[in-house]
Amino acid sequence: MHRLRRGAVQLTADSPGSPARLVRDRATWALYALFAAWGWFLYSFNPSVPLIGADLGVSAGVAGLHGTALAVGTVLAGLLQAPMVARRGRRDVIVLGAGTVVVALVLITTSGVLVGTLGGAVLAGVGGSAIVNAANVALDDKHGRAGGAAITEANGLGALVGALAPVVLGTVVAAGLGWQPALLVVVVLLAGAVLALPPLPGPGAPAHDDPDGTRLPPRYWWAWAVLVTLIGVEFSFTVWGSTLVAERTGVPVGTATSALTVLVLGLAAGRVLGSRLALRFGAGLLLLGAIAVASLGWLLVWTSSSLTQAVVGLAVSGLGMALHFPLGVSRALEAAAGKPDLASGRISLGVGLAVGAAPFALGALTDAVGVQQAFLLVPGLLALAGTLLLVGRLSGARRGSTAPPLPPTPAG
Repeated sequence: MHRLRRGAVQLTADSPGSPARLVRDRATWALYALFAAWGWFLYSFNPSVPLIGADLGVSAGVAGLHGTALAVGTVLAGLLQAPMVARRGRRDVIVLGAGTVVVALVLITTSGVLVGTLGGAVLAGVGGSAIVNAANVALDDKHGRAGGAAITEANGLGALVGALAPVVLGTVVAAGLGWQPALLVVVVLLAGAVLALPPLPGPGAPAHDDPDGTRLPPRYWWAWAVLVTLIGVEFSFTVWGSTLVAERTGVPVGTATSALTVLVLGLAAGRVLGSRLALRFGAGLLLLGAIAVASLGWLLVWTSSSLTQAVVGLAVSGLGMALHFPLGVSRALEAAAGKPDLASGRISLGVGLAVGAAPFALGALTDAVGVQQAFLLVPGLLALAGTLLLVGRLSGARRGSTAPPLPPTPAG
């Protein structure tokens, strides 16, 4: 038997086409639990923003700065990730990130002033991104060729658990308990995950990153550009999708917003199913398919005249977008030339840029030409991502890259 990386994936030397095998142990489940906790935070915090604004007595625009603050924290985490992992190791970074999120939640739920809630959002972006960055690298490192499947499955669990958060939020608000209890569930989830987390490999254990190396190869930046573009697609949909549905179908905004739950469920289902496909097919081929599915979902929503068609379109969009982030991360880490923690930090920078820029651009276009015409930005981004993926692979092949050609074999 030929053993890859940490030994979680085994391939017979005479069977190069054998599918990878994902073995889930205590460390894997603990890392998965971190994604569940962060998924709960994201899907309880975002719908809480209007409620936070109402409690503070500020406008909707000012309340929306909480999303910007979260993106700023994500960028800061990207700058800090590699040096922190080099100094402390991945497990310590996860623990520190969890503690930062807890402090952030205390500020958000108890400060009662705008500077406190915005500061809490920045800290939440720093801590949560540090957790996800380190956990992605740990899963990829641990599971070798099945790393993409593990990252996809972890993100699927995060989306599935996160889908429950708005339900709990609505229930506690309706019961007169306020929005705070729903967010504080994250503290319990993080505590359980951190307590279950065993030591993780990383700098100082065996290290993959060269602490002095700050350059990543061109192949990585092609993968990074694809990932950032696709993140822009997801956040454009989640921020402005309900507005498009309401305009196209004539349903109330509240109904259109509730319909976005189908998008989240599509994300969860797509990641669970995609984790199986990622064991057999390369990330490049799967990403091309996912871009095509997301494009079909966009078309169904964009042309919808009934809520039924819009809901179907949202579900299809979620299924396609489900694989964008986890497989994009997996491709970028694979292309990082032995610097996964540095690469993960740069991914975090890209996430912050995409979260801040794409929804803002779509909103500005909506003000100028209306939401339906503005939503043409989404297929433009999807086409750009597909083009970057293909050109990046061809460019890598011309330079003699060791990356498998596209489409990859079932083994690669």
